[in-house]
Amino acid sequence: MHAVCRIGNIVEIEDRLWQVELTSTTGGDPQLQILTECLRNEIEGPSSWDHLGKLMITLGLFDKTEEISKTLINSTARDEKNELAHYYHQLGYIKSVMGDHQQALDIYQQSFEIKRNSTKQNRLLEAIIYNSIVLEYDKMGNYSTAFSYYEKTLAIRKQYLSSDHPDMAAIYNNIGLIYNKLDNSSTCLTFLQRALKILEKTLPFNHPDLSSAYNKIAGVYHKHGEYLKVI
Repeated sequence: MHAVCRIGNIVEIEDRLWQVELTSTTGGDPQLQILTECLRNEIEGPSSWDHLGKLMITLGLFDKTEEISKTLINSTARDEKNELAHYYHQLGYIKSVMGDHQQALDIYQQSFEIKRNSTKQNRLLEAIIYNSIVLEYDKMGNYSTAFSYYEKTLAIRKQYLSSDHPDMAAIYNNIGLIYNKLDNSSTCLTFLQRALKILEKTLPFNHPDLSSAYNKIAGVYHKHGEYLKVI
């Protein structure tokens, strides 16, 4: 049977030889249960196929996820605008992580047009699509356009989400990263730390998004030579 272990101390005992302490976990490990439940909630979806697609993304199986997304698009009724917009958005995300940012942007904009023609209001989905469009403009270096979309996204999310919702953290994080690229470290850190405070309140301490947030803040300090603050 496969064992699930927690990594403890890692010590170099010889040149290029490391000793790694592993502690076996049990089915009753409360920290593991909390993290598992949190990750399970993150991949919830309206159908088992959508659930599977999100799981494949989490596992990095993007080719398989692309197949699932196209299957969902082809099998969804044309009048189900919100569902179609969601599946196109998922397909755009896959193209983005595979490095095809222009195609990702085109698909995101197609997703937004479908959503805009829906008779069923879903402003949060609209904000999600806006945020994805922003990220592609950001990756392509078009920061002014990215900022304009962020303002729209932030306005919608403030209207429908609590101030400490994890999706608010995602927006603050992305805005902070743009300021970092513009070498405005003080404003960058303001947004990254705002995002971190939300994640510290809403995620278990061993969630990967939380460690990622710490790393981003440390990266900004390191970039500007403030090495003591990195520790």
